[in-house]
Amino acid sequence: VLPQTLFQIPEKKIHVCLNLLRNKDYCHILLYGEPGTGKTEFVRWLADKSNLPLFWAKIDNDDYYRSRVSEDIEILQVANGIAKNSNGILVVDEADRFFNNGISSWFSFLGNVKGKAKVNSLLDTLKGKIIWIINYKQSADASNLRRIDYSLRFKAYTKQMREKVWKYYLQESNIFRYLPYSEIAQTLSEIKVNPSGISNAVRNAEQLVQTKKINPGLKKNQNFMQDILMDVLEEYIHLVHGTSLRVKNMVPEEYDSKALNTDVPLDRIEVFLKNFIMQKVSDRQFGVNLLFWGVPGTGKTQCAHYLARKLDYELVVKKASDILSPWVGATERLINAAFAEAEREEKILLIDEVDSLLQSRNRAIRSWEITQVNEMLTQLENHRTIVILTTNYLKLLDSAVLRRVQFKVHFQPLTLSQKILLYNKYFAKFCGTFPEEKKAELVFLSPLTAGDFKTVWLRLASIGNLLTHDLIMQELEREIKYKENY
Repeated sequence: VLPQTLFQIPEKKIHVCLNLLRNKDYCHILLYGEPGTGKTEFVRWLADKSNLPLFWAKIDNDDYYRSRVSEDIEILQVANGIAKNSNGILVVDEADRFFNNGISSWFSFLGNVKGKAKVNSLLDTLKGKIIWIINYKQSADASNLRRIDYSLRFKAYTKQMREKVWKYYLQESNIFRYLPYSEIAQTLSEIKVNPSGISNAVRNAEQLVQTKKINPGLKKNQNFMQDILMDVLEEYIHLVHGTSLRVKNMVPEEYDSKALNTDVPLDRIEVFLKNFIMQKVSDRQFGVNLLFWGVPGTGKTQCAHYLARKLDYELVVKKASDILSPWVGATERLINAAFAEAEREEKILLIDEVDSLLQSRNRAIRSWEITQVNEMLTQLENHRTIVILTTNYLKLLDSAVLRRVQFKVHFQPLTLSQKILLYNKYFAKFCGTFPEEKKAELVFLSPLTAGDFKTVWLRLASIGNLLTHDLIMQELEREIKYKENY
């Protein structure tokens, strides 16, 4: 069972749950939130701390024929009676269809009104200590929820909390505690996997290591053990999420903040943001808005990822395609939801290429173009988190945007020293460091951006040791000409 410190639940809310279970003869507690966020583990922890036995009711979520529902109701009633007579807790897991008021409801054959009444009747007659676990409460009727004594929302784990959970399970393991688990936990915390996935990965990897009959205490075996752990995690993520283990939006190895040419020093922004996040969200009088603007390829988006990593904050990225909707009012709701998520989850919100959402209202042709900008401006003024906006086209933005932004940071093409820095980062391993005699030639290669170096590297990296300085310089010049023609 996870310790209390690894549940993302405020201590005062935990105390309310414990008091209800210890001191009331009957109560309904609802736990809801994303799958895998520790709801079931939390129930076991509550039972352990309240010293009450647990009883689990299995109800059929896939078959809601009338005859089957009657059987499940009887199961609930019998299980509740057993739990009550033993002064225990009845846990009804995956109870979404019990609370759903619609076509997927248990009681859909009764119609919405009668189905809702049936749920209310059961909640009123089941007199015991009952914990209901669901993933989504949006479909539940308000009259059903009013019969719940207390509810807790389980949020997706933040990067900081994932790191703590990784450390806990690796330390508890008889095998992986021999590894540099702090470093492994820090790396793996970048991957968005919840506690159940972390627990499964460590447990299954541990079993695989044991079948190999290797000595985990020997240093020569540690790389092999790490590889097994990563393989198991990869399979889990592919199974559950349908994606690979590749961590999206991480700062690449080639990224170097010294290669940023900005009119506002980055360290000044870092200090300001570090001071800001030290305040509790409830104590903040305002949020922080940053506008990163400049020509493409100057590192605006990667800088946002870099700052998030330096602050040890998770970054939620929204593009126009995530927010714009063809339905009336839907874009405004999605804008509101993006800001609400960032503030609620204490994340940094990055809105990339924001000119798609904040174009000047003077250019608007349709009314929804104005209401969309109004909603964005309202959210920028009222949130209490960190929001980063990026754009290649400052002049397209509505004039009211600049008044709502504390830091307007201009990202400019590279200076000579920055060009040499990136040249060596990308190409020194192939053909040596930048030759001094080509410095004058590099001066005239302008404007060059970090994106140009990456593009040339992607084009030439497969050549490997056949690369020459002359070829690299030619390709950099070609990139500049492409932009001139464009």
